[in-house]
Amino acid sequence: NGSSAEFSCARDGHFTLCQQTGGELRPGDVVTLQSTVSRAMLTQPAGQTTEFVVNASNTVESDVNPANNNGIENFGVDALIDLEVTGKTSTPSNVLAGENATYVISYRNRGTDAAAGVTLTDTFSFFQADGVTPNTADPGMLVLSANAQGATCELLLANGAATAIANSTLTPANNRVRCTIGTMAPGEERTVTLVVRASSQQSNPTRVVRNTAVVASTSAESDLGNNSKSNALTIQSNAIDLLVNKTDLLDP
Repeated sequence: NGSSAEFSCARDGHFTLCQQTGGELRPGDVVTLQSTVSRAMLTQPAGQTTEFVVNASNTVESDVNPANNNGIENFGVDALIDLEVTGKTSTPSNVLAGENATYVISYRNRGTDAAAGVTLTDTFSFFQADGVTPNTADPGMLVLSANAQGATCELLLANGAATAIANSTLTPANNRVRCTIGTMAPGEERTVTLVVRASSQQSNPTRVVRNTAVVASTSAESDLGNNSKSNALTIQSNAIDLLVNKTDLLDP
C-alpha cells in the first residue's frame, strides 16, 4: 500500500519464505503477499480444517512488540465432485414401428473425489410429428434389454412403484428409467445401453420421442450445468400388408 519494499518468495518444503530484497518498509506501510495453493490436496472430513500460519520477523533491527508478528487462518478442503453426462445417442435416429433402436448414455465423474449415491434418470416424452404437441395416446416402446455398467436399472411407474426394466413398456404415463449406480471414483466413466422396440400407432404415422438423461449424486457438486443431455427419436408407422390364403381341400 504505497510501500517501495520489494520481496522475493521461494518454496522450502511445507513453507514459503519471503525476504525483502529492496526498497523500504516505512512506518504505516502495508505489504500484501499472495500465496496460491493448488487443489491437489486430500479432502478433509467434515469439521476438520488446515491451519495456515504466517510469521513476520526482522533479522536486522529489533522488534518492540514481537507478540503481534504471527497470523493464523484456518481453512477446510471441500470435496471436488463433478458428474457429467458426456454422450447420449439413439441409433438409428429414425425408425419404423416394429424396429429396434439403441440408446447409449455415457457419463463420468470429472472430479478429484469419489461421488456417493449416484443415480441416472432418463425421462421419455412422447409428441406428435411436430415434436411439440404431446401424444398422450402413444402406445410407447418395449424395452428389450438394459445393460448398465455397475448399475441396476428399473422402470418408475406412475403410481410411484418400480419394476424391472427388461420387457417393460415405456409409455407417456410410465416414462422414467432410473439406474442406481452407487459410488463413482474420480475419473471413472460408465455407460447405460437400452434397446427398445417402437410400437405401431396407425392413427399417427409420424411421432417423436424425446428423452433427457440426468446424472445426480448425494454429494455436493462443483458444476451442475453438465449433468444432463437430451435426444430425439422419430418413429414412423410401418406399412401393413395382410395376406389371406384360402384353399379348398376336396374329400377323396
